Amino acid sequence: MSVPQSRDREMLEDAAFCQQAAAEGYCQCAGGSNSPVLMGELLDLLQEEQQIRRELLQELEKRGWREESSASPEQIRRVYQQFSEN
Repeated sequence: MSVPQSRDREMLEDAAFCQQAAAEGYCQCAGGSNSPVLMGELLDLLQEEQQIRRELLQELEKRGWREESSASPEQIRRVYQQFSEN
């Protein structure tokens, strides 16, 4: 992998991480909001941040730098059991 591609990959990964962090912040603030108007605005921003993140992740996948993997039914069952027991 050449250096420019490595930098591009790092920048896309960093951008996706930042979008996720921003989305989490909006989600947390919306959940604690007493104002329906403010909550609506924060949820709109959350949706926008998640869309941008999806686009960044799709770009990473398109370039072959990230693979989306599916969980097997057994993996899903184990995780479900782990959290349903608590």
